[in-house]
Amino acid sequence: MALEHPSPIDAIGKDRAGNPVGVIIDAGVTTNDEQRLALLEQKLQACVEFLASDRFLALCPGTNPCELQIVVLSKHRPSHAMKQIRTVALGGGQPESVSVSFRRLDKPVIEWD
Repeated sequence: MALEHPSPIDAIGKDRAGNPVGVIIDAGVTTNDEQRLALLEQKLQACVEFLASDRFLALCPGTNPCELQIVVLSKHRPSHAMKQIRTVALGGGQPESVSVSFRRLDKPVIEWD
């Protein structure tokens, strides 16, 4: 799966502290920055819908959606516009949001600066 695939999250895991992490993979298939931004925005919207779904509750029982962090693993440095996305509002009138960060696909522990 990748940025180009319509699934909301490519993987769900936990960070070292045990907090839930949703992963989106930007494998470098699309290289145009404007297209990458549009695909990322679509994928993040799908994430918001997923976090409000029964499927999320089944996969992560007892987890509040705003506890999830979304990490975008990207092959290429995110564009300036992409890096401006730091949170995603959960919607539905909820004031909560989910944090978004960008990391290198080849070295996922290193954030893109």
